[in-house]
Amino acid sequence: MNGRLEHCSGLFLCCLDNMSERTMNPYTKHDSSSTRLVRWIARGVSSASVGAILVFAIGEGFDPQQTSPKEWVLFLFFPFGVAAGMVIGWWRENVGAGITFFSLTMFYLTHFFYRGIFPHGWAFFVFSSPGLLFVLCWYRSRRDHIAPAE
Repeated sequence: MNGRLEHCSGLFLCCLDNMSERTMNPYTKHDSSSTRLVRWIARGVSSASVGAILVFAIGEGFDPQQTSPKEWVLFLFFPFGVAAGMVIGWWRENVGAGITFFSLTMFYLTHFFYRGIFPHGWAFFVFSSPGLLFVLCWYRSRRDHIAPAE
């Protein structure tokens, strides 16, 4: 039985290795080293951004019972939509970046609709900036994949 358990755990780890390589990005095997570097920078910065958003949300003492319906709509776009886009960007850069930018745009438009002014400050753009890196990574990955072999 012990041999069977070792076989299963080895098989499980092997499957995890193969699964992470396949599901993270379909072009990984054809990417240049600079594209892989951009990808990991995008993933690292998006993780830091999502983490910082969570720290701010927790640190501010977020109370769902005191949140108005209009604020819930804004929260749907930022931080929830932006964070979801960055998490999805780990697997599908173009989809994740699209969700991030759509959510940021809708946050600004909704804020303007509700209050008559756009949000002030640079923080919303900074926390959403990993979406730009995911677009760059997606573009480079497609270029590397389509380019003829050297």
